[in-house]
Amino acid sequence: MKKLYLHETDIYPYDELKNILQNNMIIYISNPHYINYIEKIRETYTNIIIYYYIFNEYHIDNYIKHTMIDCIYYKTDEIYNLLKYDIPNDKLVKTKAITFGTFDLFNIGHKNIFNSAHDYSETLIVGIYDHDNIETFMSIEDRCDIVEDYILVDEIFIDKSLKLKNEYIKQYNANILIVGDDWKDTTNLLECMIIYLPKKSNMNRIMY
Repeated sequence: MKKLYLHETDIYPYDELKNILQNNMIIYISNPHYINYIEKIRETYTNIIIYYYIFNEYHIDNYIKHTMIDCIYYKTDEIYNLLKYDIPNDKLVKTKAITFGTFDLFNIGHKNIFNSAHDYSETLIVGIYDHDNIETFMSIEDRCDIVEDYILVDEIFIDKSLKLKNEYIKQYNANILIVGDDWKDTTNLLECMIIYLPKKSNMNRIMY
């Protein structure tokens, strides 16, 4: 099934959105603007799966309670407590973020990725590359120790292959992947929401 991400930063009127919608599609929504289109999408297209991400309380709208959404992802227990009486519990899933990297000579860029990941999830899993073709100044043991000690990192693991990202995502039950925007066009087949962080700007959040 084709995937469509309706970002925080893009707002299309429904007439324009129809040009990219189709049957047999998974739609990931992180902008509350698109909640108003869900009933129209359901009426027009078949075999549509819709995931809606709530990262902050201000995203919650009463309209959500009366709209057909396959799954709602939320960040905090406070948000869950606001939704649990109106949304079936099997449709509510707490966000869990994952990111990958070498993390050699740990620097401010690495900290920015971890801090930005925390905007979307209270839980952060970090995969640390240890591939045969990667040269580093620091040993894998030292890199693991530094990342594991960072306050916003909940769990680490050693990533043995770039080809195993989907397996790691499933293994750790992650539903959001946090990566730098230099990974665009290389992660389209991954089975979760993908958030791209600009590496050479002020680290404002963008999505793909």
